[in-house]
Amino acid sequence: MEKHEIKKLIKDANSGRKTVDEVVDLIFEDMGRGSRIFVVDENLIGLDNELGRLNYTVYTLPKGLNDDEVKRKITGRVLVTANGGHFVADVANLHYGLVWVLHSGDYKVLAKKIEKALMAMKTNFRRSVEQVIKV
Repeated sequence: MEKHEIKKLIKDANSGRKTVDEVVDLIFEDMGRGSRIFVVDENLIGLDNELGRLNYTVYTLPKGLNDDEVKRKITGRVLVTANGGHFVADVANLHYGLVWVLHSGDYKVLAKKIEKALMAMKTNFRRSVEQVIKV
């Protein structure tokens, strides 16, 4: 986001055209934080690059971690996995989000599906990471 765009957002908030929360959400989203911190599991390597091309901040997990080790590493982040059944029950207790990939394949197409699903969400993982979406 360019400096002039941020100034416009601030003016929009001052005039009442946007709320302060909306402006902050837009800035954080553009910065690659808030709704855009993903941890991609080892079975979807390649998807991380496609999400990165869409300006998401993406981390990958080392190979060979068991589910409990993964859960310890994803607190406050959003796990992208095809093994959603292993993680869905602990979303609220362990404070992480889950993008449950039902059908993998072309990672470019999948990344766009994830982005579309996120844009359709009311909070988009911004206010509460403890959510689950299926794509």
